[in-house]
Amino acid sequence: MLRLLSLTLFTTLLAGCSLTGVNSNSTLDTPWQCTPINPLVAALPENPCFRAVVQNDNEITLQWRLAHPTSSARIYKDIGTAEDAEFQRPVCRPAPADTCFASVRVETGGYRQWQLAVTHPSGSTIYVPAALDVPAPYPLKAVYGGGFVDMLAPTEQQITWLADPRNAPCGSSKEDAWVEREGYFFAENRHQLARCGRDARVNIRIEEISKPGSRTFRLRDCYLPPDTDTPFCSPYVSVAFRTTSDHFLGPTVAYATSGEDLTVAFTTASGDIRRLSSETLIRAADAARVIETATSRHTIPAALLTPGEHKIALQSCDSTGNTCSPPAALTVLVDSPVSWELNRDYTRDFLPGKGYSLLGTGEPLDITYDASGGIWVINEFSDTVEYISPARASASMLVPLAHSEGASPADQKSVTPFAIDMGIDRLLPTNLSTLGERITLVGSKIWFTQGGGMLGPVDIANHSRVISFDPARQDSTATFFDDRFCAYNVPTDDENGFGNNQVIGLTATPNRIWIGESRSLFGTAPSAISSFVPDPTNCENLLNFNDADALAQQHFQYCKPAQTPEQDGCLQKFLFDQQPAGLKVAHLATDPVDGSIWFTDPQDKFLGNLKPDRQQPLILHPLPSDGERQAGEDPTKAGFPWSLRVDDNVVYFARYANRRLVRFDKATGTFDEIVIPAANAEIGLHSIAIDPEFKRLWFTLSNEMSAPLDKKASTIGYIDLSSWDNHVSDPSPDNRISAVIYSGLDTIVAPDIPAHRHASFRGITFDPASRKIALATHDRVQVTELTPLPGF
Repeated sequence: MLRLLSLTLFTTLLAGCSLTGVNSNSTLDTPWQCTPINPLVAALPENPCFRAVVQNDNEITLQWRLAHPTSSARIYKDIGTAEDAEFQRPVCRPAPADTCFASVRVETGGYRQWQLAVTHPSGSTIYVPAALDVPAPYPLKAVYGGGFVDMLAPTEQQITWLADPRNAPCGSSKEDAWVEREGYFFAENRHQLARCGRDARVNIRIEEISKPGSRTFRLRDCYLPPDTDTPFCSPYVSVAFRTTSDHFLGPTVAYATSGEDLTVAFTTASGDIRRLSSETLIRAADAARVIETATSRHTIPAALLTPGEHKIALQSCDSTGNTCSPPAALTVLVDSPVSWELNRDYTRDFLPGKGYSLLGTGEPLDITYDASGGIWVINEFSDTVEYISPARASASMLVPLAHSEGASPADQKSVTPFAIDMGIDRLLPTNLSTLGERITLVGSKIWFTQGGGMLGPVDIANHSRVISFDPARQDSTATFFDDRFCAYNVPTDDENGFGNNQVIGLTATPNRIWIGESRSLFGTAPSAISSFVPDPTNCENLLNFNDADALAQQHFQYCKPAQTPEQDGCLQKFLFDQQPAGLKVAHLATDPVDGSIWFTDPQDKFLGNLKPDRQQPLILHPLPSDGERQAGEDPTKAGFPWSLRVDDNVVYFARYANRRLVRFDKATGTFDEIVIPAANAEIGLHSIAIDPEFKRLWFTLSNEMSAPLDKKASTIGYIDLSSWDNHVSDPSPDNRISAVIYSGLDTIVAPDIPAHRHASFRGITFDPASRKIALATHDRVQVTELTPLPGF
């Protein structure tokens, strides 16, 4: 059973039900071969009498029958949108077979899941699940607008659209059907707009898009189904305006050969003059090495193109106001040690890919295979874990949470251990974890993190949890949560009890689970790496996070002096309070040789290694540079080291922001770095995985924009590790590194995914048994799986 309490919707004694009020409906009255629910029998029958049907476009009706009419029934919502209203009070009728109903109108389509708790007067209770995927209205057929806005002279913009007539005819009044605009995150920015004709547009004021950066607007098509005042709305379509300046054309890396001129091209949409600057690639009369041009191209003479890495920057300038934009950078590699094959059609190495849609809340971020070939996904902004079975069926499982008892059933809601940042001065408690950064297989169990919200210093509770799921356990029908889960709730050690541990990293050694407590990537609190023995007696699935006394009294706490996880069942913490200022912990990986823990520092200062039982537990390896900061980016990000993997000899990690793969040789203590070309500066180097048999380091190039410049730019690629090893041993010009970046993966769409959504590949995992690759595909909310061709 796939269940968890999220919100109690209603309680009723069936003996007191009204026998009127449910309209006859052909779907509800169809023959139903089922077994009435009996709370005195622990095992569920093969087809219990509890089902969900949809009628009248957006009306969901739950229907059930009980073996004992004196039993009471209570419905819990497991998976669904927060906007869903409460069910109407249930009604029962004697024919057919004492069937009871409860209905609700929903505002959007999508997957929903409930459970029915049936309690006999003797006290015996049984929980029965039901699920339904509600077909959504059609999204807008086309949306026009968005794109470039000159930051030096922003002007008012416009968005127009074409609505799908299958939702409502164009002649409908705005009260019956409309297009709704929602500003990013904020519901109070919604507007009802015309669907068709000359008025099917919205003007975007200059003040909404004058600040440099990206501004996203969302539009959806809504109508009122018959006999209801609850609208039914399509999925959103996103439109983004980018208030920026000119940029270089082509990939983020330009390759040149010694002895040959190189011409770089750029846009000319901002200001009236382009200013180019470079320490090595501009020959100018003054020491500033700056030239100005009104053209769209510049040729760099061969004499300046010496072997190695160069930088050239582009600024847009308004000569009348004597103002210029921040610089946009281009990396120029001369005689690159890497031989890239760009835009290789993925079907040359793989069978046509498969897409599998996910059902739960949030959007996919990290992914792993299990031993049977099943695929597990953790989402950000989620309270679920997603599963694609070996037969490739989708399931969503809610992670257990306690619920608080209220004066009435409608007041009984799940606790809210996490915080979410909704924008300016908006920190809200929630049961959804923003940070869902790591999921991995440890032995036969799946482990993943719920890190809470990614916040700075806070004055609101923001807890973290580490969860295991054991497929070998049985889920009891006598509990409202799934008994296969085990939640280890990270204790608090701040004086106000807010937590704010913000767990990101997760790894394992033979006897312990290790977690990386970032304690705010952008705050000043010192990070920590902690470990514990995965003893199920420390599971507390129903901890009441809203109760300070319950937090203080939970059994699972940090170790005190002289305590150990093995003897005392505590969480051993190594706090980085005596380390260089600003050191932070992101992701973790276990060294297969000595069991030490490697970690990335998102401040881009160090690669770290921790082994508590050696004389110097923490060793920090300073990075060769602080990374190349992107134009307009938060200065704390720099290169932003993130995902990492470790083999017997080498540590590999990805610098997300400047798209660089770094190789650290454990024996020599030396670094080597590869610059990854991408389609544009929006792309980040998100995650990596190793194929140990064929020695390939796989990576994802991700676009985290909701409306990207190029919907095909997110992709994957790999570095041939044998060639990289050989190059490090002998860096001669003829000993080059082989590397590939693929094209065509954007065409892999799960059958029920809306066509307007683009692929944004985040997590990547490799199955050693089948050699398949699976990708957590953000925005499309699917798993993308690739099966290699024989011999690849």
